[in-house]
Amino acid sequence: MVLIKVYPLQTAEEGTLFKKVGQHMIDHPENVKENDEGVLRAENEKYAFFMESTSIEYAVQRHCSLKQYGGLLDEKGYGIAMRKGNIKDEYAGKVLAAFYGTGAKAYCIDAGDIIEKKAKGVSDAKSFYRKRLSLAILKLQSSGVIDELKRKWWQERRGGGQCEGKTEVDDADPLELVNVQGCFFVTIYGTILAVILVIIEHLLYVVKVAKKNKLPFVKVSKIFIDKGYSKKTIHVNTDSRAALIALASNHYTSKLVWDCHNALKILAKTNKVTLSWVPSHIRVGGNERADSCAKEGTELPLIGPEPACGISYMVRTTVSRWVSNEHQKRWDRVMGNVQSRRMMRDPRVLIP
Repeated sequence: MVLIKVYPLQTAEEGTLFKKVGQHMIDHPENVKENDEGVLRAENEKYAFFMESTSIEYAVQRHCSLKQYGGLLDEKGYGIAMRKGNIKDEYAGKVLAAFYGTGAKAYCIDAGDIIEKKAKGVSDAKSFYRKRLSLAILKLQSSGVIDELKRKWWQERRGGGQCEGKTEVDDADPLELVNVQGCFFVTIYGTILAVILVIIEHLLYVVKVAKKNKLPFVKVSKIFIDKGYSKKTIHVNTDSRAALIALASNHYTSKLVWDCHNALKILAKTNKVTLSWVPSHIRVGGNERADSCAKEGTELPLIGPEPACGISYMVRTTVSRWVSNEHQKRWDRVMGNVQSRRMMRDPRVLIP
C-alpha cells in the first residue's frame, strides 16, 4: 500500500505527477477512499479490491465470503527513520529510560557507557540506534515472537479465526471421465508404441551384432531359440559351400556339424528356415585380390619341403559313402549273428 500526499488540483502545475493523480481521482469517483470501504464493496458486490497482502490476511479472517486471489503484485519493505549523528551528552541518560519496560532492554546497551568508552561504530555519520534496532528486530523474528504476535492479533483477537474450518463452495463443474479419456489413450498407445520400438531396436541390434561378428550357425540358432521366435521366416546366409553340403548329408563325421544340424532342426520346428550360399569373394576387392595372388603363387616353383597333400571335403565325402555302401553289402551277406542282426537291421556310425 502506498501513501501519497495529494495537493489541491488547482495549485498543482500542469503536467506534473500530482496533477495526473488528482485528475485520475476526479475521473474515477467509483474508487474507494479507505480499505474498510473496499472490503465492504468486495463482500457485497462483484468487486475486486487491490490491497496490501497483510491487510487482506487480516480481512479474510473476519469476512468468510472473501478470499485472497493470486500472488503478490509487488513486494516492498518498511523503513523506520532514525536520527543521524553522534549522541549528545543530554541524551545519554535518557536511553535506558526510553527502552525500560518495553521488552527491548536486553537488546540495547547503555549509551552513557558507550560514550565514555568511546566505542567504535558511533560517529557523526551513522545513527546510534539503527544497528541495534535492526538486530533486535532480527532476533524477534528468528525467535518466533513476531509470528506469535501476528497469530494472536490476526487469528485470535478482535473477531479473528471465524472462518477456520469452513469449506468453500466451489463453483467449478467436476470433470467427467469423457473429459480425461484422452490421457488414458495417450498412455496406452504410447506404451504399445514403446514396446514395438524396443522389439524393433533389439532385432536390429541382433542382426548388427551377427553381421559384425559373423556368428556361426549354432550361435545364431541359439539366439533365435532363446528369444522364443515362432512362425518367422529366417534366412541364414553363408559363403561356405562345404558347410551346406555337410549339413545336407545323412552321415555326420564332425561334432560341429552335428550341433549345427540339431540347432537348426529345433529352430525349424516353429519357423521357416532357409540356408543360402553367398559367394563372398565375388565383387569384393580384397578377396578377389587374395584369390588372384593365390593363383599366381601356385604357378611359382616350390620353395622348401613339399607340403602334405590335403584331401578335399568332396573326396572324403565320396570315400565315406563308398565305405558305407560296402559295409551295408557285407552286412547283408553275412549268414551268422541272427539274433544281433534282428536287433540291428543295418550298421550305424556312432557319433561321439
